[in-house]
Amino acid sequence: MIFSTGQRFSTQRRRGPLTDRVLQIGLTRPRPELYQRIDVRIEAMFRAGFVDEVRRLLAAGYPPDLPAFSAIGYREVIAHLQGQIPLAEVEQEIRRATRMYVRRQANWFKPDDPAIHWFMVGENTVAEIEFHLRAWLNRME
Repeated sequence: MIFSTGQRFSTQRRRGPLTDRVLQIGLTRPRPELYQRIDVRIEAMFRAGFVDEVRRLLAAGYPPDLPAFSAIGYREVIAHLQGQIPLAEVEQEIRRATRMYVRRQANWFKPDDPAIHWFMVGENTVAEIEFHLRAWLNRME
């Protein structure tokens, strides 16, 4: 991804810390719990008619190579609709691709990055973030 500077974010990130006052907050949860939530979400998408949605979009004239269709899920369903993979494999492919995405994010946003303030998702997460944010804002004044 290239931003207004004309340089990739990854290149700019190597330069060092940001010069502006920035509070980076990360949310995390145990990997098994995350994978279970992903599975539930994918199953819900299919029960809600995801394949029919993609079929209607294609029938409406949206081309399969549209950038939005490169998102996880769409490309797998399009491959099925084009006869490239059986429907039985589509959900598994989406699960696999999503898990790979989770691992890439975990490699990009490292838990030991001192610039990121990590919070484990749970009952009090919003309150914990609000407390941390208020303390940070008070230090900025």
